[in-house]
Amino acid sequence: MSKQAAYGQVGPEQSIYAASVSALHTIGEKLMLNNGKVFYYAKAGALALARGKVCKGPATVALHYAATAQSAAVVGDRHVHVTVGATAVTANQYTGGHLLNKATGEMYQIAKHPACVASGSLQIDLEEPVQTAIAAAGVLALVLSRFNGTLVAAAGDINQWLAGVPLCTVAANYYYWSQTWGLCGVLTGTGDTTIYTDLRVDAAVDGATEDIALLTNQCIGIAIGANGTATYYDAVDLKIMP
Repeated sequence: MSKQAAYGQVGPEQSIYAASVSALHTIGEKLMLNNGKVFYYAKAGALALARGKVCKGPATVALHYAATAQSAAVVGDRHVHVTVGATAVTANQYTGGHLLNKATGEMYQIAKHPACVASGSLQIDLEEPVQTAIAAAGVLALVLSRFNGTLVAAAGDINQWLAGVPLCTVAANYYYWSQTWGLCGVLTGTGDTTIYTDLRVDAAVDGATEDIALLTNQCIGIAIGANGTATYYDAVDLKIMP
């Protein structure tokens, strides 16, 4: 679900500058301000997040991505029983994510699910009905939401799924709005030295930015200013997710 709001008008129930211990919106819900800034509702992972630091989504769990259907699901079903590999599933770990039918390419957004032991089975409740019948033992994948369990982006790691920037300090497991598009104050590293260049995660400072040297790096956004001083914040036009 997408919302649009303007400063001074009725907007989201939760401020973009505040974190909440309980969910006031749906994980992955989109908020667009009329100044072009875009936010997605997110939940922090097991560690606190700092204001202005670039964050990433959780890593794919290989033994959940290689799942199977415990039993058949027919067209119109809104739940699928899934068997996972030898890694336990925590309750609602995949809320906001998707169930992928590897045989057809169809993806269904996940609403909720219980915890599950390693190599066990669980019921996945969907936001939308199954479109093509899934056979028992059908090959499936549980796909995480980048906004469920966010962490500060690790320095020097170009292989991470960027999830935006919080505009407030966020305690572990709290909910917040993550900015992914438009002008934002973002922590810089010493490698952020050139104005109007694309930026990636800094090589030395977690959650900071530096100039992109290779086109293979995931782009955070465009530097509108470039002070080249670590621990300072620059104006960045975010280009993570519109």
